[in-house]
Amino acid sequence: MPGLGLLVALALGLAFMVPLPSWYAIGGYAVLTTLLTYVTGGTALGAFSRGGRTVVKVVGALGAMAAALLAYWAGMTLMIPVFMTFISGIAAYLLIRGVTGQRGLLAIGVPYAAAIAFVDYVLAVNVFYPISSGLTTSAQEVTALITISLALSAAETVVALTAYALIGGPEERKAVRSGAWFVALAFLIFLIDVIGPYGLSSVYGGGPLLPFPYDLVAVAAGAVILYVVAVLTAP
Repeated sequence: MPGLGLLVALALGLAFMVPLPSWYAIGGYAVLTTLLTYVTGGTALGAFSRGGRTVVKVVGALGAMAAALLAYWAGMTLMIPVFMTFISGIAAYLLIRGVTGQRGLLAIGVPYAAAIAFVDYVLAVNVFYPISSGLTTSAQEVTALITISLALSAAETVVALTAYALIGGPEERKAVRSGAWFVALAFLIFLIDVIGPYGLSSVYGGGPLLPFPYDLVAVAAGAVILYVVAVLTAP
């Protein structure tokens, strides 16, 4: 009997079931994280065909745009835990690079991880769980908490990755240069999810700050622009 395998499977199952309140949330989280990885497929096609046929680049751009729109259509509620996972992954990456590479990078990774832990706590406890569980929460309070969390995480991420590129060596600079587009895309999708029809207005009612179809135009345009940036900055 594969005892170790069963224990690992149990641990992974609990890792999904404990923080997420329902099977719907678990399934949505798994699907949405997969959808975000599809963006890299179209981008990789464009990067590999750089200097090649234009039609291939167009197909890659359409693929990246479609994947970004699919992720956006999942809505703000499902995007919150995915966004938390994303920024937590950046923090883990910086910490691991500091431990296994240049110790000086820990001066970046540790404060960034602390700031992201605070953002994750605010989003999980004060935003995601009340909304996903149907609890009565103040729209003004939730709006303020999401605004603070987005602004803080964006500012901390820009500062941390910039410092990481400046302090680190050529490998670190190449990693930031080649991957910054994906970080920007994740923040863009979450932001438009919050202010668009699938965000706060879908929970509390009222008109969204970015109504249809301008929300779709913003996501599609942002995805295409960042696709171009990704192709141009690909190693």
